[in-house]
Amino acid sequence: MKKILILNFGDIAHTFQGGQERNLFTVINELKKNNWNFTLVLPQYGKTYEKFHGAGIKTCIFPIRGILFFLGLFKLIKLIIKEKYDIIQTEDCRSNLFGFISSKLTGIGTLIAFRHDVYLNKKTMSKFLLIKKVMYKFVDKIIFQFYSQIVAVSIHIANELVNKLHVPGEKIKIIPCGIEIKKFSKIPIKKYSKKEFIIGCISRIEPSKKGQHILIKAIPFIRKNFNNIKIYFIGDDRDRLKEKTKLQNIANKSHAANNIKFIPYKEDITGILKKVDLIVQPSLYEGLPISMIEALASGKPVIASKIGGINELIVNGKNGFLVQPGNHEMLAKKIIYLLKNKALLKKMAHNARKNIKKFDIKTNTFLVEKLYREI
Repeated sequence: MKKILILNFGDIAHTFQGGQERNLFTVINELKKNNWNFTLVLPQYGKTYEKFHGAGIKTCIFPIRGILFFLGLFKLIKLIIKEKYDIIQTEDCRSNLFGFISSKLTGIGTLIAFRHDVYLNKKTMSKFLLIKKVMYKFVDKIIFQFYSQIVAVSIHIANELVNKLHVPGEKIKIIPCGIEIKKFSKIPIKKYSKKEFIIGCISRIEPSKKGQHILIKAIPFIRKNFNNIKIYFIGDDRDRLKEKTKLQNIANKSHAANNIKFIPYKEDITGILKKVDLIVQPSLYEGLPISMIEALASGKPVIASKIGGINELIVNGKNGFLVQPGNHEMLAKKIIYLLKNKALLKKMAHNARKNIKKFDIKTNTFLVEKLYREI
């Protein structure tokens, strides 16, 4: 079988909190059984290294930030020459550049890029992030001409690649991320209590992208109708202490501190999903959030921002509601409406599991392996 080098130099690549890393881990573990040979390169040690290395997957650490750029590139080229990889697969914008340069210098002609996120959302991104994303977009637009295949995890990202980066349609494949549908389908539809309503927000603590502050600002409006509301922010991490403090300050100013609870990141969130009544995802930009797929497979209605790949998961009024990103009053209204209408809440819970089979990890793994064989 082919030897595949995977580069993942993203900002949270080392944390194993992103759906991207969890999906990659499952796919590699499955394809290892078919004798595919993988090497993963990360920018630093952390939970991701421990997870992959512990599973017997060859994992290397090449620091690439700042002045270490050229040292990291040198080590990468040295590894490629030694191991003679057939395919270089890149998982983020930094990796795309490293993959391109090392391919040109070593003669490895087969490059695959996986696009998990959108490039630009001028309405919701900060100026600093916009500048950063514009630079990435400019670089990718040039180097993607030399890539053999670009994999988009959602239709929205595929359209962005065609319309904004002018990547030829024949170069793009849409392969959605996958989850273990069977594991989440075992969670029973919850019997809704009048004593307390629990809302789950499952994502790393990153308000600039995940928009947790918007949900906190919605609490005073919700509490006018429901005093017994609890919101679980699942994804707390020591690396995000600064962001968590900001959210706590917003909660204090909104007199909502008693209504929120921060829960550490859990690799297996089935226990949490059993407890919550619905999921809220107030993100400001997204690719295709795996936590939302897991929630739907668990029979949880979802209220989420009308952005990116979320539009491909939520059918407005059927399995949840879509709201304008950043609008905490509209978000509050939809939450109140749904909590007041138990029959609709229950109906949406049953609808949540419909049309979710295409996101099964077996389908995802099959399509990735098919790509490896054909390229």
